[in-house]
Amino acid sequence: RTGLVFVQPRYFKPAYKIQIIRNDGTVDTVGDSADVSSSNVIYCSVILSLNDVAGTFSLSLNNDNGRFTNLWAGNERIDIWMDFANATTKVFRGRVESIKYRLNVGGGHVILLSGRDGAGLLQDKTVVGSFENADAASIWTNIINSAATAVTYSEAATGVTIVQISFRDGSSLQAINSVAAKAAYDSYVDVNLALQAFAKGSVTNSAESAVHKLNIIDLEMGTDARKVKNFIRVYGANIGNSTNCLIVKTAENAASQSSYGTKNFVVNDSSIITGDAAQE
Repeated sequence: RTGLVFVQPRYFKPAYKIQIIRNDGTVDTVGDSADVSSSNVIYCSVILSLNDVAGTFSLSLNNDNGRFTNLWAGNERIDIWMDFANATTKVFRGRVESIKYRLNVGGGHVILLSGRDGAGLLQDKTVVGSFENADAASIWTNIINSAATAVTYSEAATGVTIVQISFRDGSSLQAINSVAAKAAYDSYVDVNLALQAFAKGSVTNSAESAVHKLNIIDLEMGTDARKVKNFIRVYGANIGNSTNCLIVKTAENAASQSSYGTKNFVVNDSSIITGDAAQE
């Protein structure tokens, strides 16, 4: 009788290479699809992200005979290449931040590594400052320079003026995202440790396909009216030396209120010191 043989699509098996660079410069290639016999990778996951969340990696390696025991101490650089050709596309660069050893009956000796990408450097640095009527790009430049990490920024001016914004010991990554939110931009730190920023909706990725039950196992999309806010009131700082006179501004969306009803949201932010900033 006839039968059916499932042929696994090529994109289920990407080419990959994973290297960890020790603090003394020694390069350890822990995974290479071109040399499967010497590859020690059990599992690898990379999550890339936008705005105020850092990208992360998780890596499980075969540690039989203690081949990796005490080899790394933390803060080592990790590079991951992956594509559907010859593993020349770098998809992740970050730091090894967690090193754990595991032993179980079914899995044997395993070493578990995890960490963040370049955005993690900005998560660990705080920023203090205030800007008025400044281009978004100039604020990002100031934040990057103040953080004094390996992350760089060299984008041209956005042409978007931020009326007023203040930072009080929040993370540098959160500050960058706050500026991006006001400018209607998205941002991320690329594999060369450079901050990239672009207007929301201006970049479209058409390089790969998403196919249900093949490379997308589960997907959920839709709307949530609970998140709609269409009547906003902002309370800023006290005006002058008065303790009874606040900067107060409101904004509302009549069309949204007609569809969802009036949904209030109140902002209390004493760092807002002008009416224009509150209205923005």
